Amino acid sequence: MLPFTFLMMFFKAEDSSLGNAQKRPEGSSWRKESEEASWKNLTQNPDKWWDVRSDKLFNHDFEHKDTGKALWLSSSPDWVFEKLPPPKPL
Repeated sequence: MLPFTFLMMFFKAEDSSLGNAQKRPEGSSWRKESEEASWKNLTQNPDKWWDVRSDKLFNHDFEHKDTGKALWLSSSPDWVFEKLPPPKPL
């Protein structure tokens, strides 16, 4: 079975059967706000995320246990580093 994050790369989360339902805004500002919210969630609720920094099987650094949302330290805000614990050894 493929990991959720892998499947997300190939399927849109948009359902055309929703008709006139409000669609999420396009563009980098929406993504930036969404990423910022995910980093805040990670630092406030670390038990809801897998820390895979030490596991080189994954190309991302954190994965949400329920949604499969992946986060990369290379694209994190500067304030994140001081709030993260050190990576756990394998």
